[in-house]
Amino acid sequence: MLHFAPKDNLSKQLLKTIPKKVVAWLDNLGISTHGDSQFGDLRWSFDIERSHIKLISPDISISWTGPADSPNWIAGSDQRFENLTENMDFFVHVEQSIYDVLEQLQLKMQEDALNAPDRT
Repeated sequence: MLHFAPKDNLSKQLLKTIPKKVVAWLDNLGISTHGDSQFGDLRWSFDIERSHIKLISPDISISWTGPADSPNWIAGSDQRFENLTENMDFFVHVEQSIYDVLEQLQLKMQEDALNAPDRT
């Protein structure tokens, strides 16, 4: 799969917010940020050498090297990632699609916790 790195600093800073927020969200839910996992339309794979987030619908992926909060390299699978300042609607759609899945995961975990049998 081709990956398109942001060509300007603002685009790079915008794209870097997604893995940082995804990892923080998963950490807050107590979900491991090591290895591969999936929920709904979102897959993630965190590795020492290279990590990625893949949104199944729309078919978009974001890959990076280094820590999620300060990647050394970051790119996306769509050419619009090269210039997010001119493709802000695209960025917002991708970002919101990812966060919608994470919110569904959080709500499911809350529901599961409420419906868990009382062990006292």
